[in-house]
Amino acid sequence: MLVRPSQRRLRRMKKPGHNSAVWNAYIDDAVIYDISDVAEEVECVDLTMPADRLAELEQLLEHYDRAEQEWHQRSVRSEKILAQHRKDERVRIKNPAVKQAYEHYLTLLNLCRD
Repeated sequence: MLVRPSQRRLRRMKKPGHNSAVWNAYIDDAVIYDISDVAEEVECVDLTMPADRLAELEQLLEHYDRAEQEWHQRSVRSEKILAQHRKDERVRIKNPAVKQAYEHYLTLLNLCRD
């Protein structure tokens, strides 16, 4: 990849500061028309890259995006499983008969595994 400085400049919106009050009903007209407070000019670069390398880069980004989505889905599922486990544990604590039946179930399950 070849990166060179460019003569191009782009304008983009500035990130809102900590003191910005978007819910304020009174906004001075001068603020609306003064774009320098809202936008900033940034320098650009020109990239020269072989098409096959760009395709590889796109595939890599897609792979990481899919992996992140799968990880998020797994974490949501595991949170649901943990919540159900805590709920079941509370039921066993409140009901001694359920606790005893659960212990018998675990004993039978362990015997079957061996």
